[in-house]
Amino acid sequence: MNFIALIFLPMVPILYYSSIKNLKYNKNILLGTSLPWEIVENGNEDIDKLISKIKFQIKILMAIMSISIILLMFYIIDSSIYIFIMIFSFLLLPLIFSKGMKDLRELKKQKGWIGDRNYKRISDLSLYTKNLESEINSYMLIIPIAIVLFISYIEFINSKYLGRLSTGIIILISDILIFFIYKRQASKSYTYDSEKNVKINQYEKINKTNLSYYSTVFDAILYAAFIYFYSKDIFNTALIIAYFSIIAISKIWIFKSFIKDRERIDEILRKVDEKFVPEIDDIYDYWGYNDPTDSRIFIPDPINIGNTSINRGHPKGKAVFYFGNLTFALLIIFTLVYFVFIGKMEFQTKLSNEKINIKAFPYSYEIEYKDIKVLNLEDSMPDKKSIRTNGTATENIAYGFFQIEDIGKVRLYYHTGKKVIYIETDKDKIFLNQKTDDKTEKLYNEIKSHIE
Repeated sequence: MNFIALIFLPMVPILYYSSIKNLKYNKNILLGTSLPWEIVENGNEDIDKLISKIKFQIKILMAIMSISIILLMFYIIDSSIYIFIMIFSFLLLPLIFSKGMKDLRELKKQKGWIGDRNYKRISDLSLYTKNLESEINSYMLIIPIAIVLFISYIEFINSKYLGRLSTGIIILISDILIFFIYKRQASKSYTYDSEKNVKINQYEKINKTNLSYYSTVFDAILYAAFIYFYSKDIFNTALIIAYFSIIAISKIWIFKSFIKDRERIDEILRKVDEKFVPEIDDIYDYWGYNDPTDSRIFIPDPINIGNTSINRGHPKGKAVFYFGNLTFALLIIFTLVYFVFIGKMEFQTKLSNEKINIKAFPYSYEIEYKDIKVLNLEDSMPDKKSIRTNGTATENIAYGFFQIEDIGKVRLYYHTGKKVIYIETDKDKIFLNQKTDDKTEKLYNEIKSHIE
């Protein structure tokens, strides 16, 4: 059983929950579309049917993702098919929301609904006299940064391996970015009632800033604990699953907290006669936020609660948007090429008079006969736990750098389920075989003749 596949399972509930939460009203906005407040307060049958349809499509997509993970876990499909399904799902999900936005705006046009296009732009000057800043200062980020950098440094010194450090560092960077977005968010006026404006900004700005900071600290501590225990037993798959499961649960809890604050804001606005929420249809399209009058580059996404949106109306925001999407497109292309072609490339072994030449892009290697200290032909790989540290592995072939329990770091060039040649030099331990046992035995005898 491929237990590593279980690591991907927490991704499904996170993606599902974050998707479903975006099908709820944010003030008078639903699916990037401004609607009259009477629709928000009294409901509408046509909108309910549209939302139910989108929820059903999302559930089908999540079911496909879950099934693909289970199939990967039992080796029914290989990793290239799984990656294709995941990429397809991640590309299809925003299309579902874009189609929903299009349908809702068409419904709005058919019904003749008018949002708050002619809203009054007001400014509650009293907000500037009140302290609407979080008590958490930016310099307090030193705490989670120091935790992550310290544990990463210690781990790198001990293992010389950066692979498992990338997860914590990427999460830290994203947490810090979200913190600064909420921290720098300006106070806004929603009504003529200053007290209500203060309360709404408390939920909209201060609460989110505080929660994003505490989430950053929690993620840093969790990462440090994971690295500490994982370094003691790098073959502990249960620890990896537990780590990602806790991350999933914590993110879902944050989403729920954001939604509760959104519901509190909606409850406040329902009790206000004049609500000043702008028509968003003109500044939020299928590609996201686009407001030339907004000086911010990154903003809290007005639709996807807890997410960040890039303002394409700002020149720098437009550059970031196109660069990010180009990078994402190239990453998808590279991933597909790697798993479909490079990841399945056969390694080749050729012998010369002086050395063994193993060609396996990008893990090619040469072994000089004079350096070989141990040469054995084994019936199979050692019956030990192993993990890939830097290499490629499918159900049928694996090559690159691996860690094997009680043996340590090895170079592996291996066709699954076949006899294997074990080679040891002063610097490396190598496991090498060919497609068939006969070819492996022949290769072993040829190498042996060169070193005798």
